[in-house]
Amino acid sequence: MEMEISAEQILRERTSIAQKTSLFEEIMTCYQSRLFHFVLRIIHHHDDALDVTQNTFLLVWEKLHQFNGSSKFSTWLHQIAYHESLQWLKKQKRNDRIKNNPHLIQIQSSHSVEEQQMLQWLYEAIELLPAKQRAVFALKYFDEKKYEEIHIITGTSVGALKASYHIAVQKVEAYLLSKNHLL
Repeated sequence: MEMEISAEQILRERTSIAQKTSLFEEIMTCYQSRLFHFVLRIIHHHDDALDVTQNTFLLVWEKLHQFNGSSKFSTWLHQIAYHESLQWLKKQKRNDRIKNNPHLIQIQSSHSVEEQQMLQWLYEAIELLPAKQRAVFALKYFDEKKYEEIHIITGTSVGALKASYHIAVQKVEAYLLSKNHLL
């Protein structure tokens, strides 16, 4: 399990500017990579995901006093990143660009050719999902979040999340099966 910062620590250390600065450095160290990869799964473009992640951390710095400890701190961070990602997609009309550029995510060359092809198809299938469905899929499949936590992040009911994830899985599976038959 990756390192977590407790809600109590956040609430305790956000008071003075020195503590807040030190705490923010710890937050960046602990969550920067995790949040970037989450955003990348939604945005699908490396440079834009870096921008959105940076915007997210700027908002976290500005709104740290608003964290009330009613959820895990990582959930609160993901909620901000989720909304920033959707705002970015809306502003940039990213869905059109993603569909026209299916090779935005680079796949590690350590995989076999067959594995690389399957991963490429997986990413293509995920890119075809609507942005909110893509986010739900990423949170559940890649980040292994529970529906209750995804509910807090997205503001969507648990029932709707389950349905959205189920539909996303069906779409991804159908895409992979259609591609796999080409081999």
